[in-house]
Amino acid sequence: MQRFRRPSLNPEDTDIRDTYLRHFEQGINKSTPLREIKFVVLDTETTGLDIKKDRILSIAAIQVKGFQFSLSNRFEAFVQSENYQPGESVTVHGILSKHVTGVLTEKEVLARLLNFLGDRIIVGHHIAFDMGILNKALQKHFHVKLQNKSIDTGKLAQRVENPMHTGGHSDSLDKLCAQYDIPPGQRHTAAGDTFMTTLLFLKLLGKLELKKVNTLKALF
Repeated sequence: MQRFRRPSLNPEDTDIRDTYLRHFEQGINKSTPLREIKFVVLDTETTGLDIKKDRILSIAAIQVKGFQFSLSNRFEAFVQSENYQPGESVTVHGILSKHVTGVLTEKEVLARLLNFLGDRIIVGHHIAFDMGILNKALQKHFHVKLQNKSIDTGKLAQRVENPMHTGGHSDSLDKLCAQYDIPPGQRHTAAGDTFMTTLLFLKLLGKLELKKVNTLKALF
């Protein structure tokens, strides 16, 4: 029986992968104070919600450290998709064919994203989907999965509000932003959702710090 083999990586792609993996050779000390930890708040917009068949249309991310962020330390990119046909999802994210034509390819965007991420802890609302669809694309282009730890702000909010009951479905980003007095922004765009999630994350970190959750070990 002939087995399917993925094509080997070319030297440039191998270097991108290996440079990314080198960030994780030492790991992060679990006693590191949260105010010294580097985070990246991330969001993707996609053609749909099926990781197996849908594709990435745009990615946005913001770096956070010291419970602060600057919009100068952000990442935002549309992904080239020549055969993109806007369907029902366009009413949610507003991405049209013109936004994904003549821009960077998926591989180019992912290479830049890996450099932006480094070993930072990835934060997002219902982040499992974003991690899944990114991993599918990263395996395709660079034969690698994300090595970064991740935090779901939905689950983090559950922990803040009711530490004894963290199971079940977490609240929507809209509901939590209203609860924490975060003004509505450009929802359902990668950049807009990332900005609002960043504000939510910082408020949650502040509440956790008051509960003496102030190290990486305590956070996880």
